[in-house]
Amino acid sequence: MQYLSHLYHHVDNLQCLRHPLWLRTFTYMSDRKVISLADCLTDTIIASGMKVVVVAETGASPYAEICQRILAYKGHQIIWKPVKFPREPVSSILPTVAFFLREEEKNTKLSPEQIRLLSTHGLKDVAFSTNDSRFHALEKICAVMPSDFYSSEPVDLPELLNSVGQLCQTSFQKSLSTIFSGTEIAELLKEPFIYFDEYIDSGTTFRNALTFFRCFVAQADLKTATYYISLPAPENHPKVLHTHCSVEDKPHCFDKGAYPYENRVDLIGHFYHITADTCTRVDLSSIIEKFDNVAHGTHQQCHEFLHTFTRVIGRNKLFDVVSARSTLPEVRDFLKIEHIVRHCLFQLEQKTGQPEFAEFLFQLFDMYGPAWTPMPVSFHFDFWECFRGFDKQFEQIPEYSALCEHYLECRHLILTEAAQICLSRRNEWLAEVCKELEELYGKQHDYNTGKSAELGIYSR
Repeated sequence: MQYLSHLYHHVDNLQCLRHPLWLRTFTYMSDRKVISLADCLTDTIIASGMKVVVVAETGASPYAEICQRILAYKGHQIIWKPVKFPREPVSSILPTVAFFLREEEKNTKLSPEQIRLLSTHGLKDVAFSTNDSRFHALEKICAVMPSDFYSSEPVDLPELLNSVGQLCQTSFQKSLSTIFSGTEIAELLKEPFIYFDEYIDSGTTFRNALTFFRCFVAQADLKTATYYISLPAPENHPKVLHTHCSVEDKPHCFDKGAYPYENRVDLIGHFYHITADTCTRVDLSSIIEKFDNVAHGTHQQCHEFLHTFTRVIGRNKLFDVVSARSTLPEVRDFLKIEHIVRHCLFQLEQKTGQPEFAEFLFQLFDMYGPAWTPMPVSFHFDFWECFRGFDKQFEQIPEYSALCEHYLECRHLILTEAAQICLSRRNEWLAEVCKELEELYGKQHDYNTGKSAELGIYSR
């Protein structure tokens, strides 16, 4: 094991995988080909007349960034609004919904009309007064969040799309949208908008998004724009504005390359840490800034730690422990000792550090797992299963306490260098994209002529 640059090297998690049903391998699409797809999509966005694009903060973000820049070249102004909702259920959505309020909006007192409307929504044992701020009112409502807020039923995607634009709020959602009335996010979502994501496959993320949209407005009137949607004849569905491929096009839709930005926190440049207690967007640059005043070390310290770490993993046969849990030969062949090291770094940060930095290291670990698409999702699930419960076995090795101490000594170096590697890769990618765009569209002085709901959200 060399330096962190080796551990967090160029991502290609398709290279050694072969699809078991289609009996073929795949490569990733080039940026030039993505730009070609984005050019087509931006023409569709312009023709739609819609002025708001709500971007799911997933692997769609780099694609959205390219589209934003192309629209700027074409002289078309669009409001881009990034959103992130928890995919897995959390016991409270208060931090998530409050994240969309500006500070002055949080402190605004409820109006008599809001209080009147709240009294009609059927929330039991919840009372409001004009002394309540929006945030205080949200606290009261979120405290009685129904247990079925997150649906556990399988998604019927055509039925879900048909429900878009309909009045189908629950009492809980009605109460929340009453609190949000007049806010920036509610005013934005009152107008017809485009929901932008890379994949709508199982439909779970899309359903969660609709569930949260209905917490902000009574009717979320949207159309989808995606790279892929798991829907037959999507061109015939009125709520599908654009997709490059659908369930009918597999596997030939990947002949020109698979979508290249899935799970790429290094290209996105930020991530979200969401729990029942917090919802925070963490820019990778803030990780570097966090440790500006910490006593600096050297790359050699990281190298020595990783060298020791790798030897400990080998001595305790932890690679064998993980690989033995795989039920798929493709995943067993895919696994490398670097996967174990990345997961152990995440576990050490989780044990000794801060939750948001542990989230960062987990996302880096997950970024190198088997590609979700076009490979079967069972590959990535099996990869996760290999590490289920692994933390207990890791903590039982004789060297664990010494590793924790050693990690704490060079933790700031590891986190800082990992963030720097990601940001350098993002800057290189962005420079290459800008070069390609300039060759196609000519020079432009300002790539950000398109309006953004949050300044510079895709231009860090």
